[in-house]
Amino acid sequence: STNVKRMAAVQLALWHFTDGIDISTGGSDPEVFAAANAIIALAQTAAVPATPTTLVLSPYTVMPAPGDPVTVTATLYDQNGNIMPDYPIDWIITNDGSGSGMTDSDGQITLNWTESASGNDQAIFTVNYTIPVGLRWTLPGCQDLIQGSSSPGRIIGVWGPELPNPTEQNTWGSLKSLYR
Repeated sequence: STNVKRMAAVQLALWHFTDGIDISTGGSDPEVFAAANAIIALAQTAAVPATPTTLVLSPYTVMPAPGDPVTVTATLYDQNGNIMPDYPIDWIITNDGSGSGMTDSDGQITLNWTESASGNDQAIFTVNYTIPVGLRWTLPGCQDLIQGSSSPGRIIGVWGPELPNPTEQNTWGSLKSLYR
């Protein structure tokens, strides 16, 4: 049927991108291989927008004591490891307040505050974004995944004195863990 041929063409194109299968010489159903090659040609010229994948928080230099000034910088990177300037990030500083801002030309947002009397303030950064169609998810030793439809994504970075190191949770990393 036509639907079965369409699905076969899409699957061949996916195997081409995820497993490196060469389908240029065709196969037993020329229509399916021609359609798969057309999908591959279109996909190779399609642009996938920069998508946030990693939020790096500045490490502790000294554990802040109550009343100490605190500065935390978050740097946002895309799927290609490039910084992401002019991207919105929401933030909360426990015991102090919340807000939002844009990353600067270096892909960074910096928060400054005075550590509260309890001495256990956390800075929580949240980046909300849309995972675009066509984004490739890669993990060494695993088959690549190609995003088939857009979906919401989120990165949450937490910086706080009770944590051994700043932490990050994100949709990208969660998906990689699921298919590992």
